[in-house]
Amino acid sequence: MAIYTIQLKRGKSTSWNSLNLILSAGEPGFEIDTGKLKIGNGITPWNDLPYLGEDKALIINANTHYDFPAIGDVDIIYKASQENQLYQWNNDTYNYELLLPNNLVTQE
Repeated sequence: MAIYTIQLKRGKSTSWNSLNLILSAGEPGFEIDTGKLKIGNGITPWNDLPYLGEDKALIINANTHYDFPAIGDVDIIYKASQENQLYQWNNDTYNYELLLPNNLVTQE
């Protein structure tokens, strides 16, 4: 059985705030000192992104991605439990896209 490691972009909250990066759509950013997570949308700078779990329910569960709403919301993470995948709505393509592309997964 293969073991996979997923590595998130991470740093201290002070570094994130001073750099104020724009994360790509679906790209996660983790604050190692606060334990908080933000998900980029490709447009909004770090300081203006909400933390995951703030403001509204940001995760919708379904069996497969075929069970997601016809039109999604870029601020919500969609979990397909049978596929063991996370998705995010893309307003440019009007499609759900994998939240963690294969290039973020490494095998040990």
